[in-house]
Amino acid sequence: MSKSFKVIVNTGKAQSSEALEVTQGQGGRGQPLRIKAKEGVKYQLQEVDKGNGLAPDYVKVKRVGKHLH
Repeated sequence: MSKSFKVIVNTGKAQSSEALEVTQGQGGRGQPLRIKAKEGVKYQLQEVDKGNGLAPDYVKVKRVGKHLH
């Protein structure tokens, strides 16, 4: 069973903040989630199944030039 995650994009304004849903492995299926980083915005990764807004235990990323994949 795939895990579900939520990326909270907090701009500091309720009208423009958003929550993006992500499923484990969707990048490998050609459906990556791309988020353009913006100045002054905070990004929070939560594992939906854990509840209480907890982050996943393990996150794998790599840097490609100036980008984080």
